[in-house]
Amino acid sequence: MMTRYCPHCNADLRDENIYEHFLNRYTKEGRENPEEEAKKAASMYGGDGYFYRSIGIYDIRKDRTVATKCPDCQGEWER
Repeated sequence: MMTRYCPHCNADLRDENIYEHFLNRYTKEGRENPEEEAKKAASMYGGDGYFYRSIGIYDIRKDRTVATKCPDCQGEWER
């Protein structure tokens, strides 16, 4: 589960709604059934239905994400 607010500056890290992103994209592309295609695409993302602005800090030696960084204040916190 993603942290919604930065623990340092309390910035909201939640971004655009995933379903609405794909609905707008597929409507602009003139697809035949944009609502159904947007539901299908959004279902592949899981989570709470939103993109997040937070930045994952990856450690190549551990081969995993070890921390998260706020794009606003640059504060970091462990995963």
